Amino acid sequence: MLTRHDGRRTILEYVADCYYLAEAFCDAQSSGVVPWDEPFHRSSLVETGPNGEVTGGLDATAIRYLSSCEGSGSIPNRIPDTFIIRVPEHRNVRCVEYLAIAPNRFIHADIHVRDFRFVGITPSELAENLAIIEIADRVKKWLSNAAPVAINRERLAKDFAELQRAVDAGCFLSAGSHSANRVVAGGLPPLHVRFGTARGWS
Repeated sequence: MLTRHDGRRTILEYVADCYYLAEAFCDAQSSGVVPWDEPFHRSSLVETGPNGEVTGGLDATAIRYLSSCEGSGSIPNRIPDTFIIRVPEHRNVRCVEYLAIAPNRFIHADIHVRDFRFVGITPSELAENLAIIEIADRVKKWLSNAAPVAINRERLAKDFAELQRAVDAGCFLSAGSHSANRVVAGGLPPLHVRFGTARGWS
């Protein structure tokens, strides 16, 4: 996976970029240029290309594409739901994303990355970046009828069952939910996460 390309660079090059950006960020904090309490997050930094064009993170092109699709009415929503867990037996982090595109139809990505320890980007962040890229690629195929990439609620429920087992085993890392996906799909399979004593995500 670390040799895959997304247009301008490989994933390994991107991770290395994140490392050096984080180092430069820390130096700027030490010199007082950046406030000491400002957290480093790769997505908050803006890059420009050799011709002055604004680029960005690994998933920037995919995010712009999904936004344009929503703006043109090609898809009802540009923001997928995200669920990230640890997979200790494989020393991986898993990111499952799904984007509702019609009643009972989802574009789906399931990304696994090594649970590495590296300055500048976390495994969860990288997995989410790759999931967005996968979602955008499958949306392109769905819109062009190039491949039967959409899944139904029954297929998504299988992933939800695996995610629920991981949550119950204490392997939950993070989740992000957008109400439009539930509305467009006409409902989602059950999935529950407990934060303390309350159900915080379902």
